[in-house]
Amino acid sequence: MMAAAVLAGLEALAAIIPARWLYAGARLAGTWALPLLERRRQSARAGVQRLQPSWTPEQLETAVQRQFQETASYYVDIALLRRQSPEHILRRWLAIEGLERLQAALRSDRGVVLVSVHLSNPEIAIQALPPLGATATVIVEALPERRLKALRMRRESAGNRFVPATLSGVRQALETLESGGLVAVLTDRDIQGNGICVPFARRLARFPVGAVDLALRTGAILLPAYATRIRDHRFRVEFMEPLSLLQSNDRAKDVRANLATLMARFEDPIRTNVEQWRLIESPWRSCHD
Repeated sequence: MMAAAVLAGLEALAAIIPARWLYAGARLAGTWALPLLERRRQSARAGVQRLQPSWTPEQLETAVQRQFQETASYYVDIALLRRQSPEHILRRWLAIEGLERLQAALRSDRGVVLVSVHLSNPEIAIQALPPLGATATVIVEALPERRLKALRMRRESAGNRFVPATLSGVRQALETLESGGLVAVLTDRDIQGNGICVPFARRLARFPVGAVDLALRTGAILLPAYATRIRDHRFRVEFMEPLSLLQSNDRAKDVRANLATLMARFEDPIRTNVEQWRLIESPWRSCHD
C-alpha cells in the first residue's frame, strides 16, 4: 500500500517539477533511511565488504549510503515511465553496448532468456525493447496484490508483460520461449528459497536457478545483461556474450555448473559498481564453505 502511494505521489510531482529535483529528493530520502533501517544497513555493509575487502570503513559507509539512494531513485524511475515513450527511453535514457548480441539472439528464433541482476534499474533496458522489435515476458517477485498492481500498471506501459514468479508465471514464460520470444529474469536474489550455492567473491553464495533452468528446458539462448546509472535517468546498458550452456545426462550438475558460470560473468560488474547493487539480504549467509 505504501509503495502504491509513493509512486502515485511521485507521478503527481513529476507533472509539476523537474525530474532532477525528484532524483535529488530520492537521494536525500535514501540518506535519511539509513538510521531507520539498521539491520538492512548492516547486511548491505557486509556485502560491500565481501566484494571490496580492502576498502576503509568510510568507503564502505559511503557505498552503503549510495545503495540506499539507488533504491530510492529506482522508484523515481518507475514513476516517470508512464510519461515516457519507449522510443524516448531508448534515445535519451540509454547508452547501449553489445546491442548486436541481443539482435543476433532474437534472430535465432530459439527464444531468449535475458538475465540480469539488481544493479541500478535493470528494468530500464526492458522498457526500450519494443522499438528494437521485441517485447518481453518479465518474471518478477510475487508481491502483495495491491503493490504488484501498482507496479505492473507502470511497468507495462511500454507493452511488455510482467508476471509473478509463480507456477502460472513460469508457465507463461515457458510458452513465450517455446514460441521463440524473450523472457527476462533476475538472478541475484533467492526470494523463493530454492536456490543453490555456487562460488561468488571467494565464497559460496546462494542464487536462484530460474534463468538457467528456463534456458536448459527450452534450448533458449541465455543472454546476460546489466545496467548502471550514469546520472539521474541516464543509464549504461551492456548486453554480454551469451553463455555456452553445459548439457549432460546429469541435470543437477548442469544447473549448478551453468549457474556458477553465469554468476562469474556478473561478479566483476557487481564488484565495480557495488554502490549500485540493491542487495537486500546477503547471498552468502545461508551457504557453508
